[in-house]
Amino acid sequence: MRVAKKLNRDRVVRRARQTDIPALVRLYRDFVLHVQRRYDPTLEWSPRIRREFQRRIKSAIVNQRHAIFVAETSNRVVAFMWGHIIDGPWWRKKMKIAEGIIMFVEPKYRSQHIGHTLANTFMSWARSSKATRFQGQTDAKNTRALKLYRKLGWQPYLVSIEGILKK
Repeated sequence: MRVAKKLNRDRVVRRARQTDIPALVRLYRDFVLHVQRRYDPTLEWSPRIRREFQRRIKSAIVNQRHAIFVAETSNRVVAFMWGHIIDGPWWRKKMKIAEGIIMFVEPKYRSQHIGHTLANTFMSWARSSKATRFQGQTDAKNTRALKLYRKLGWQPYLVSIEGILKK
């Protein structure tokens, strides 16, 4: 599979490398602090979360069932998508599913087709890994993400419900 895709003369999407870990940690921190917290106030950014994310990313970069793609512009990582291949649930026909774990594009680089290119690159990898379906999650209020996912042909399937248990 071709791993790098040119977006334009100074932008490329490629597989993440170990040397990208600091940039991935920075992007994830921004994702938690400046984006997702709007939707989920229980998210935290702490030294413990940073270490755990870094440990998981480091492992995922070398794991054949995981793929992390980064978008670079002017040699700076500005976006990433991380996903993996899982077996379908027991109640469905036997299949491999490509599960998107996280996708984040720095705000100033949005609306430039970077998310779309990351998702298409991930889907190409997933097809080459014998996956037949995609699944992922986003916050129900994240209309930008939902709009992108619909453009990609993905539709809601299961709805996750969450609430605070009263004493």
